[in-house]
Amino acid sequence: MANNPESSLSSLILLLLSLLSYSVAISRDNICKLTRFPSYCNKMLPNEDAIIRHFGQYSIRTSLAQSHKFLNIVHNHLHVDSDNSLEPAAAGALEDCHALASLSVDLLESCIGTVNGTTQAPPVSQANDVHTWLSGVLTNLQTCLEGLESAPSAEAVKNDMSQTINDDTKLHSV
Repeated sequence: MANNPESSLSSLILLLLSLLSYSVAISRDNICKLTRFPSYCNKMLPNEDAIIRHFGQYSIRTSLAQSHKFLNIVHNHLHVDSDNSLEPAAAGALEDCHALASLSVDLLESCIGTVNGTTQAPPVSQANDVHTWLSGVLTNLQTCLEGLESAPSAEAVKNDMSQTINDDTKLHSV
């Protein structure tokens, strides 16, 4: 359980949203040591000491931008590949990925609204909401990949998208 993305994300979000106070500065290295992918985190976050809230906002904004890119990739596969007679199972898997990616964008927008809506540590209920939404984003990526894997005719699409899904999983886990 400790190695799954939701567990890692849970630990970091609880740190980011409810540890100490929003006004405590911490280094990128110390934040990243607490993530599932510390080296990826160190590449992604700015190399500076910042207050916890700023790292959280930066991470969520970066995740949202990447989720928009992923949604566009799925959208392009749906339209380009459908012109080339995409098998029904592959088309269905891509349509599911599109719906999940769109939902992930909505969830991340909700996270940003909550995190940006305060300069204080949010109440536990709001921190729990953000945790739930971010866990949903990770689950959506995994579900998309599983759908592509279950459709043998989607092998080329899965191969094209699997690295992006892997990288996005790392990003959303920060």
